Amino acid sequence: MRALENERGFALVESIGTLVFASLALGGGLIVVYVSFAHQWLKHAAYETSICLSTPAIVSTCERGLRDSTSRALPVGSIEKVYLSRSRTNVKTRFHWRLNNEIVLAVEDVRSVPLLGKL
Repeated sequence: MRALENERGFALVESIGTLVFASLALGGGLIVVYVSFAHQWLKHAAYETSICLSTPAIVSTCERGLRDSTSRALPVGSIEKVYLSRSRTNVKTRFHWRLNNEIVLAVEDVRSVPLLGKL
């Protein structure tokens, strides 16, 4: 009888270990997928902001559009350190997106003006 109780206890320990490992693997996988999606979305948002900068729009309007589009698509994480500039020859969008203290994506987009009409 005592041997059967020991086997049950060992099976319980194995099950808990497997459950913990599976939870960590699933959580890590979800983080990787979210950060990958975020990276692609942020590149797109930087391009859209560059298009806005190539128009006569006010720079703060372009920044607000950048922040709005990313906060809607990426509810977890935030944009920091936004730098937008335009000249007669090019536009530049640069910002950091922070998921937590360890995951920070730096995004930069530099385009020649005029943007619209070019592939």
